[in-house]
Amino acid sequence: MQTTSFTQYFPQYEIIGELGRGNARVLKVRHRDSGQLRAIKHFAFNTDPDTLRRFQQESEIMIAIQHPHIVKIIDVHLDADLPYVVMELIEGGDLRKHLRAAGVLPVAEILRLAEQLSLALDAIHQRDVVHRDIKPENIMYRRLPSGELQYLLTDFGIAKLREQSNTVTGSSMLTYEYASPEQFTDSRAVHAATDFYSMGVVLYECATGSVPFEYEEGNLLLHINQVISHPVDMFQLPPGFPPTLKKIIQGLLAKRATERLTDSGQLKLMIQAARQEMADAPQAPAPAVTRQTMAAPQRINRYGYETILPTFSAVKGTVQLLMPSRHRSAFFPFFVLLLVMSLALGAYFVWGSFLKKFPVTERFVNSTRDRDSAQNNDTKSIVPVNHNARQVRYPIHPVKDQFFIDDFSSPGNGWIREKDDQKEFAYENGKYVIKGYDSNYTYQSTRYFDIDLNKNWSVAVNMNRRSGNEPDGFGLNYLSDPEKEAYYVFYISADGYYKIEAHQKDDIRALVDWTRTYNIHPENAMNMLSVSKQGSFLSFFINDVKEITLPFEGAFGNGFGLRVDGNQQVAFDQFILRGVR
Repeated sequence: MQTTSFTQYFPQYEIIGELGRGNARVLKVRHRDSGQLRAIKHFAFNTDPDTLRRFQQESEIMIAIQHPHIVKIIDVHLDADLPYVVMELIEGGDLRKHLRAAGVLPVAEILRLAEQLSLALDAIHQRDVVHRDIKPENIMYRRLPSGELQYLLTDFGIAKLREQSNTVTGSSMLTYEYASPEQFTDSRAVHAATDFYSMGVVLYECATGSVPFEYEEGNLLLHINQVISHPVDMFQLPPGFPPTLKKIIQGLLAKRATERLTDSGQLKLMIQAARQEMADAPQAPAPAVTRQTMAAPQRINRYGYETILPTFSAVKGTVQLLMPSRHRSAFFPFFVLLLVMSLALGAYFVWGSFLKKFPVTERFVNSTRDRDSAQNNDTKSIVPVNHNARQVRYPIHPVKDQFFIDDFSSPGNGWIREKDDQKEFAYENGKYVIKGYDSNYTYQSTRYFDIDLNKNWSVAVNMNRRSGNEPDGFGLNYLSDPEKEAYYVFYISADGYYKIEAHQKDDIRALVDWTRTYNIHPENAMNMLSVSKQGSFLSFFINDVKEITLPFEGAFGNGFGLRVDGNQQVAFDQFILRGVR
């Protein structure tokens, strides 16, 4: 059998080794005539046309933009049997490799990276190019003779040219942990601000060792919700961090693109100011031996609540090391046992008396129903109410890129908008608000989607209750069919219960009757409900915590929406649906 050498596809180059593999294979090579070291990036045989098109676009962009902080393209051979490009070789590696070795970067290095990345982004944005995939793997570095690192941007495989306004980057091509909110909500609307957000994620990771929001495999809806609505935890930044550098990262990570730090001139001035803050900071003396005491400042967690963040404040003093005696008394083991038993008994009485102050839970105001439920195994009895469910048929909405996201910033996108004496459906300051004025009615707003309900799907909604009767429910409906007046409901109440129902006209079946949960956030705080279908089961979550898993019984229809019971007002901040056609 005839065989051919792999090197026949690159006759001018000697292959030295492999540098890495991702969406393409990268080889380290030497030019046979000049002896110069290069890198060759190539795809496999019979590569699909879309991949080759992105490959060609990447090459054209990198050839057109000659910049000291962008990897240079030397030669392009896309019409070869094995398509490839020849690039300059960056010996150092990528930023991911650097972070694995260093953990976190010194502040001076973070500022150098920020400065050089901003220069690279400024260069590509001036050519109407948006990179869309800024991450440590796409930032190369080399060590200069001075010992400093030079960073270079590479991999423009999913870059967007401004004139390509109709292109959409599929969710499978995004690197979720570095993607901006607008890449999830409207991938057609990405622009220069998108790259600056991803740059902020990179700088945050360099400073803390982790990204602001980590993606867990199979939990994309939760991740999208965090990126779009949850605040970034800036308390993770190390002590002594320059205030201006903190402002830089905060500005880059702004949720709204219009509020994001994107002005390269302003960014340059802020980097200079941060360097000056470092120079002006007093040099810390050699640490003295200290005793540590705990302080408890307030910290805002990702849901916006104040929690306790343990930190240490040094108290100067002399520490005396007491060495144990080599000869212990024979009564020592009995003394230890007696001490442990005393502590345990004391803790039991102290903790027990503390819990008696909260017979149900300190999260919720104790109501009559709470006291009743405590006597009935924490499950409240169902009292059927003849709610008049309002369902309106809308055109089927296509689910693109496998998920649909609505942050309710654009009125008129398919949800009900009306007002009368009984209810009001309205957009208010980026939220969708359902106001019920009659305690005998249920109010629903539903949309319909072209997803395959027999495959895996997920739906999630963020909401906060503004006013009303605590026992009344609010949440989401799913798998609805308005013609049959049939739908499922997953909803919660402000006094700490959840319920799952199946409705078909006047027939209401409780799949899970009102059940106490301690995962509902109190008062007017934001709560997130989600339902996820995996295989033949449905899982129900409240604020990221799974409450129960039930068998999937099938769907009434393809409707998903929002529900409010009785006399209360609920503001919905986010609706996310993920599925496949």
